[in-house]
Amino acid sequence: ARQFGVADLDRFDLVLAMDGSNLDALQRMAAAGRSATPVELLRGFDPSAPAGAEVPDPYYGGPDGFADAFDMVTRACEGVLDRLAADGRLPGGAP
Repeated sequence: ARQFGVADLDRFDLVLAMDGSNLDALQRMAAAGRSATPVELLRGFDPSAPAGAEVPDPYYGGPDGFADAFDMVTRACEGVLDRLAADGRLPGGAP
């Protein structure tokens, strides 16, 4: 793992944050670097998640915290893949 930097905004088409604190920091970084790369919450891609939903820190989620976080991330990642396919950015996606 390493810290995300301004130059990373030029390397990626989409940047995803797990929580609002990281989202805010990444959006400030993008604004300062005048980047057009979208920065969004990961769970925004989960149709079952409420608006603004975050992935909670699993350490504080009780006995099922890690399993719950894994399930949230899995659903959101499936949504990311669906969006990328629909945008034609994955093999087999719509033109």
